[in-house]
Amino acid sequence: MDLLKGRQNVAARIGQVKRELGLGVLDRAREEEVLRRATSLCGEDLPEEAVRSIFTEIVSAARAVQQPPSVSFLGPEGTFCNQAALNIFGHSTTLRSADTISEVFDLVEKGICGHGVVPVENSYEGSVNQTLDLLYRHDLKITGEAFLRIRHHLLGRADSVEEIKVLYSHPMALGQCRSWIRENLPKVSLRGAESTSAAARRAAREAGAGAIGSRTAGLSLGLDILVENIEDSPNNITRFLVIGKDRTSATGRDKTSLVFTLRHEPGALHRALEPLASRRINMNRIESRPMKRGSWEYLFFVDPQVGIIGGTGGMGAWFADLLEQTGLRVIRVGRSTPVTPVDAARQCDVTVVSVPIADTVRVIRDVAPLVPENSLLMDLTSIKTAPMGAMLEFSRSQVVGLHPLFGPSAPRGETGLRIVVCRGRGARGLDWIRKVLSTAGLVVVEMTAQEHDRVMGVVQGINHFVTLSLALCVERSGIDLKDLIDCSTQTFARRLERVRAVLDQPAGLFGSILMENPTAGAFIDEHLHAAEEVARTVRDGERRDFEEMFARLKRFFHQPYHTQGGKTV
Repeated sequence: MDLLKGRQNVAARIGQVKRELGLGVLDRAREEEVLRRATSLCGEDLPEEAVRSIFTEIVSAARAVQQPPSVSFLGPEGTFCNQAALNIFGHSTTLRSADTISEVFDLVEKGICGHGVVPVENSYEGSVNQTLDLLYRHDLKITGEAFLRIRHHLLGRADSVEEIKVLYSHPMALGQCRSWIRENLPKVSLRGAESTSAAARRAAREAGAGAIGSRTAGLSLGLDILVENIEDSPNNITRFLVIGKDRTSATGRDKTSLVFTLRHEPGALHRALEPLASRRINMNRIESRPMKRGSWEYLFFVDPQVGIIGGTGGMGAWFADLLEQTGLRVIRVGRSTPVTPVDAARQCDVTVVSVPIADTVRVIRDVAPLVPENSLLMDLTSIKTAPMGAMLEFSRSQVVGLHPLFGPSAPRGETGLRIVVCRGRGARGLDWIRKVLSTAGLVVVEMTAQEHDRVMGVVQGINHFVTLSLALCVERSGIDLKDLIDCSTQTFARRLERVRAVLDQPAGLFGSILMENPTAGAFIDEHLHAAEEVARTVRDGERRDFEEMFARLKRFFHQPYHTQGGKTV
C-alpha cells in the first residue's frame, strides 16, 4: 500500500510538470510499455490477463491525480463497448455514454471528450461499416485498439426459456447468436434494440420478454441468466478502436491504418499497393466502402438484415413473418419499439416502409436520405406512383416497390398468393427480392408504378366505388335489411357480405385507395358514364340495344388472355 501511495505522489508531481510544459496527460505509448513490462514478469500462477487488468487500474489511478481523461463510448452502460473502454482506460476515468457511433465521433471532434471507443470489427459478423465510414468523414486518428471476447447470455425474468415470447438485442448480437436462436427459440419474435443494454432494460420491464446481452447488463438490472454463452462461435471477438485528435508516439510494435481513394481506372489499386509489396510490408486486411457520391453501385445481399417500418401490425407484420420463414433476420419497427425508423434506415441492409397510405410518402421523405447507397429501400403499399417517386427522389439507394394482392388476414405459409413488384433503381436489389418472394411461394407480377396504378384504378378503385355505391343504394331503398337478406340469391348475398367486410375496415384505408390513386378519379367518371348508358338503355326499353350491349360485353370477357406464368385462360 505504501508503494501505491508513493506512486500516486510521483504521478501528481509528473502531472504538474506536464501542465507547465503544455503536455497532454495521456501517453498511450508509455502506458503500453508499462503494461508489457508488467505482463512479461508474470508466472504460471498469475495469468497475463489478470496482471494486465491489475496494472491497468494502477495506471488509471495515477492518471486520475493528474487529470482524468474523458472518454466517450457507444452506450448505454453495460454494453460491450463500455466494458472495452474500462479495460483500456480503467475505472478512474470520466466516461460518457453516447447513443450512436456517430455521436462518439462528434463528441471527440468537438473536444467535449478527449477520446472515444468504438467497435470496428467482429470475428463472426465482419466489419462495422458505420465506423469505417466515419473514419473517412472525420479528421480523427486511431490511437489504440483492444480486443474483447464476446460472451452472449440469454437474460430475462422468466422461470424457463419456454416462457420467452419476444427476444430483444442489438442486430449484431442477434446475428452472432443466429444458429442458437433458430434451434432453441424458432417461434420467438425477434426485436432490434440500439444496444444489448437497452435490450436488457426492455426485457426487465416487459413480461414474457428476454434479451441477449452481457452478464454485467443482466446483473445490473436484476435479470436472471437463463442460458450462458449462446453465441454461435466460441471465438467471437470484437476489435475496438480508440480515437482521438493527438498523435501517439511510436513503440516499435505499432499497427498503421490508411484510408485512401482511387480513380476508377484499371490498375489503380495495384499501383497504390505496390510500394507496400516492394518494401515487404504485410497487410492484415483491405476493405472497400462506397463513396456515396459516385454513379457506380454494388450490393452485398447474402444474408441481409431487414428493417420493416410498421412491422408490428397489419401487412408489415405479415411480411415480417414471411421473411423470417425464409431465414432472414427481421427488425420490426413500430410506435413503441426501441428501434426507431431512423435506426432501421441507418443500420439495416434492407428497409421496408409499411405504413398507412396517407403516411407513406411522409415517412419515406424522413428515412430515405438515411438509407446507405448500397442498401435496398422498398415500400409495401397499394399505391405506387407517389411512393416510388419519393423513394427515387430522396434516396440514393436501390429501390423496389411492392404491393401484395391480398390482406394481412391471408394465412401464413400459403403458396400461390400474388404480389406486384415495381422496378425502381438498381438490378441487384430487384433480383434479390424476386428470389426471396419466389422461394416463399408467392407469384410475382412485374410492372411499372404507372402501369400498377392504372390497373389498380379498376381493380381497387372501381371495385370499392361500386361496393360503397351499392351500400348507399341499399340504405336509401327503404327496404328492411332483414327482408332483403331473407330474399337474397346466393350471388346477392355474397355481395352484401362483401359490403359488410369493406365497412368493417378503417374508412381511411378505402378513402386513400379512392382518393390517392392518380387514375381512380378518371375510372370513376368512366364508370358513371357506363352506368348512365345502361340506365338509359333500360329506361328507353330498347331490348335490341340492350341485347347488343350484352353480347358485346360477353365477347370481351370470354376472350382468352395470358398470365405472366404463360398460362392461357
